[in-house]
Amino acid sequence: MRMMIIIAMNTCREGIRNQVLYAMVFFALAMIGVSSVLSRLTMGQEYRVLENFGLTTLSIIGVVITIFMGVTLVQREIDRRTIFALLSTPLKRYQFIVGKFFGLVAIIMLVVGSMGLLFVALLILVDRSVVVYIWLPIAMTIMELTVIAAATVLFSATTSPVLAAMFSIGFFVMGRLTGSIGELSQLVESRLARMIANRLLTYLLPHLELFDFRAAAIYRQAVSTEQWLFALCYGMTYSLVLVIVASMIFERRDIT
Repeated sequence: MRMMIIIAMNTCREGIRNQVLYAMVFFALAMIGVSSVLSRLTMGQEYRVLENFGLTTLSIIGVVITIFMGVTLVQREIDRRTIFALLSTPLKRYQFIVGKFFGLVAIIMLVVGSMGLLFVALLILVDRSVVVYIWLPIAMTIMELTVIAAATVLFSATTSPVLAAMFSIGFFVMGRLTGSIGELSQLVESRLARMIANRLLTYLLPHLELFDFRAAAIYRQAVSTEQWLFALCYGMTYSLVLVIVASMIFERRDIT
């Protein structure tokens, strides 16, 4: 456990020092600031425009940061040859992968959480009642990014950074379109093909739409405890499975 914590802390420290990360954060905050100006041009809909634009910006920038930081987590250590020094210690390969994952999650929580706090402060100036509704979509955005982080670590541990980035982007897109793909699969004439497609969609592809609570916040809709708890448990379980698979594959990977 101690070794994993050290790896996670070092990963988080290196990520926070990355100048590109700060550029992305600045861009996200600038977009949120621009949205606050644009929202004033829509009479009676200021808070809805601001919330929708801000939450969407947080999600997109969060995905970019997660993929950008995650695809090089493993390969960077191999290129620097530091991986051999690390593995010559009592550190196990699975501990290395788990530590990298938690380090990436820590970066996500720090960056997206900080942007979320500033975003909430901006929203309070427009509508104080939003505070009650806005925390859930921000928290679920972080949970969604945690799932993407687990997938990115898996791809980073098994292939090159370029392919890992492509696979991670595909993972995100497929996860967002799982519902639409499920509807299209019902149009297939073959019963066997429909059954296989349903099983594939249910157990393999991520259901990232479960973490989208933006509409509920914008339109002040109540969200049941069962709904967000299910999304939370699903995200944690899916992330755990991906990290386990990444650890198993990395245990057998030849890195010489």
